Amino acid sequence: QPDKMSLEVLLDTPNSNTDRKFLLNIKGSMKPQKQLLIAMESPLTLPLTFEALVIDTELEQAISAKLTSATEEHFFKIGAHISGDINRRKYEPILEYKFPETATKSDKGWIGRKGVKGGRQQQQTALGISGAVYVEKNPGTPYRKYELKSVTVTTSNKKLTIDGTITIDANLVATDLKASYDKDTITFNSDIQKLGERKYIAKIEVLPSQNPDLGGSLKWEYERTPHKIEHNLVIVHGPDLKSEVSRLSIAQL
Repeated sequence: QPDKMSLEVLLDTPNSNTDRKFLLNIKGSMKPQKQLLIAMESPLTLPLTFEALVIDTELEQAISAKLTSATEEHFFKIGAHISGDINRRKYEPILEYKFPETATKSDKGWIGRKGVKGGRQQQQTALGISGAVYVEKNPGTPYRKYELKSVTVTTSNKKLTIDGTITIDANLVATDLKASYDKDTITFNSDIQKLGERKYIAKIEVLPSQNPDLGGSLKWEYERTPHKIEHNLVIVHGPDLKSEVSRLSIAQL
């Protein structure tokens, strides 16, 4: 069949007193899902199976992989659940994994997104991702707006949360983000535009709450014409991003 493939390889030593038979079986398919299955059997090693799956539906986009032997199982899945209409999609992250060393931490060793209907119930999270990303777009245009709502990466003793927006258009890239880590928050704002064929402007601001002296801003303006090049760069350092004192200005006219 055009959407499926298979390969079987058998290696043997017929006149040997020792069984050294090696069997490799590979199967793959493109529909209804992209899938790869590899199985290996030999008397010299434990039976080993590797399976990879690409899920691409209206409700879920994910990649999963599983490695299984007679005594152990390794599993990993990453992706997102999808909801909403075509102009404003909601993506909720999926992260699941199972390794032999995590199985002692919970009954099943599953780590990741909790509360998935029909999914596995996690008992303890060593590494996880939660929150949601909304993607807004205008049909027929390159406009995209990504809204991050409490997108959180957690480990056993750390947590990083990001909120804000990322906007992309034909001549625009802009961000308005806030990252929270422990007791510190960092704001990151940027606005990069192409105003003409050879005219650009870029603004970037970074400000940490716990160490505002490490904050700063950058403003760059550039224009090139057949007769001249105009270049202006202003860098501000410190908590006052509009400071007239703690700044470096470079101009080329």
